[in-house]
Amino acid sequence: MSRVLKAKYFPNWSCLDARLGSNPSFIWRSIFEAQAVIKNNIRRRVGNGIKVQLWADAWLPGRGSGKITSHRPLGIRDMNVAAFRDITGRHWNVDRINNLFNEEDRLLILSIPVSAQDRKDGYWWKRENNGDYSVKSCYRSLMGEFQVEGWKGWKQLWDLKVPPKFKFFVWQVLDGSLPAVDSLRKKGW
Repeated sequence: MSRVLKAKYFPNWSCLDARLGSNPSFIWRSIFEAQAVIKNNIRRRVGNGIKVQLWADAWLPGRGSGKITSHRPLGIRDMNVAAFRDITGRHWNVDRINNLFNEEDRLLILSIPVSAQDRKDGYWWKRENNGDYSVKSCYRSLMGEFQVEGWKGWKQLWDLKVPPKFKFFVWQVLDGSLPAVDSLRKKGW
């Protein structure tokens, strides 16, 4: 199935860069809708550094965006991370890194171990400690956007000077426990 989708919707690029296209199948439309969640929760894993784009990709550890914050010098195109290894390919080219990046970026880049083997670049899922994607953590990521369990406004809601039935109604709406809300949500409203 994956080969069919690749051949039809993204034959020459990554699934993450694919477009919806005209007359997409239900399966492809569903996958396409999940792209934003996937893109926000993955980082590039540097192996040999050939496929990881220096400024375009999120590849730095421990940062919100995972992207380089140093300004790209004029006239320099985006390049791959492999360009910042030394001649042997087993160490970072520290001089080149020191000349181009700010202190924060330098520290993050140099904290990434350089692969002794010629491993391919990959992806890691930031919602799991081991970096492996799981449907469970993706679901939690999606549902976290809609959950109100940790909402700090509950005390303010209950302290409002309005009839109790109004407070209860607002609570049901925010909690998603109103049958009408569920019905409307399923219909895409």
